[in-house]
Amino acid sequence: NFVKSMISTVLKIMLLLTVAWMVGIETTSFIALIGAAGLAVGMALSGTLQNFAGWVMILLFKPFKLWDFIEVSWYAWTVEEIHIFNTYLLTWDKKTIIIPNADISNSSLINYSTQPRRRVDLVIWVGYTDDIDKVKEVLWEIASDDKRILKTPKIRIWVSELADNSVNFIFRFYVKSEDYWDVYYDTLETVKKTFDEKGISFPFPQRDIHIFNEK
Repeated sequence: NFVKSMISTVLKIMLLLTVAWMVGIETTSFIALIGAAGLAVGMALSGTLQNFAGWVMILLFKPFKLWDFIEVSWYAWTVEEIHIFNTYLLTWDKKTIIIPNADISNSSLINYSTQPRRRVDLVIWVGYTDDIDKVKEVLWEIASDDKRILKTPKIRIWVSELADNSVNFIFRFYVKSEDYWDVYYDTLETVKKTFDEKGISFPFPQRDIHIFNEK
């Protein structure tokens, strides 16, 4: 629709100038006037023209397409529409975020939908009294029982930190991109339920308080 409107406007202007020239009217002044008006409008709409240029860049280089999950300008949501001046993102709770195309074309962008697989990174905290080997075994069973978790690349479970109140584990595995969030939250829930069944504790900050009575 935009292209049709633009072509129609240009052709009408050319038609008027041609008719004026055919009936003997000097068109040089009109052309200069149109040029000056175009320059003034271009300067006034410089931001809008940048958004239009951003739209052209998006169409040419295709950094994303409709329904891709992207992160740009501190927003990470699904691409709903790509308009001439703005791109519309749809949030999970059905809100629309409108971002100018100039901001998208001139800033860093992360597209989470280009790769077929994504890695899930979880940090699991357990108490110092828990058996490390048992924790690894339970986490491995959780990942193996979920058919959505891919077996290649390998599932990784490491002790990452001996923190003040806990032993921290890195729990990493790959899933299909479309399953990422479902598996992420389902795994957290499964870890909690399984640890409760196996008697593995989740630590919380603790402090020893000593009270002295001075006479």
